[in-house]
Amino acid sequence: MAALRAARQGGPRLTPVASFCALVVLLTAVGTVLGGLALTAGPSSNRPSQGTPNTFDIAQPITTSFGVVTVTGVENNIGLTTNDLGGMAHGIQGLVQSDQVQVQVLVSLTNTQSHAVQYSADLFQLIVGSGIPALQPSSSSIFGGPLRPAAHVEGRVSFVVPWSAPELVLMINDPAASHPILVNLGPLNGKPPADSGGGHDGHDGHHG
Repeated sequence: MAALRAARQGGPRLTPVASFCALVVLLTAVGTVLGGLALTAGPSSNRPSQGTPNTFDIAQPITTSFGVVTVTGVENNIGLTTNDLGGMAHGIQGLVQSDQVQVQVLVSLTNTQSHAVQYSADLFQLIVGSGIPALQPSSSSIFGGPLRPAAHVEGRVSFVVPWSAPELVLMINDPAASHPILVNLGPLNGKPPADSGGGHDGHDGHHG
């Protein structure tokens, strides 16, 4: 019994300073592990930009119900001047006027499903400002139709907007999604040509 009492009373005890140091070491080890896990996770290529739901950036692959859509680039076509057209600016179908710009959005679609899916330029619309109805494509090189499994298609959808338009946002309508997918296209970087007449014949091949 005396030996048992000696063992209970004589065991090593940590001083307050030693206890504090042990706690600091433990917290440092936990922080290192958590930091390593955060670095391993990394950003997702399909994560919305800036934390905004369903909003993405150019060149960011977007997973949809029918596959993957990527906006690969944007081109602004300021069109032709009166001198380019020799003064014959009237009566041209799809002409882009001098106070307008043709925004051409380059897109790619890949079918990741095990069955064919339907696609068309109607999947895309352009938002040019709050309170303004979204614009349908004025023209497109995407003719649409069935897209077979693992098939890939690239094309462009074009919209005609005024030079005064604020930042542009492409809206992708996923039939199976509860909310549209938005892609930031940025502001219009440029100015209308000094020539007040003429414009660009806004044909891409297929009108939506």
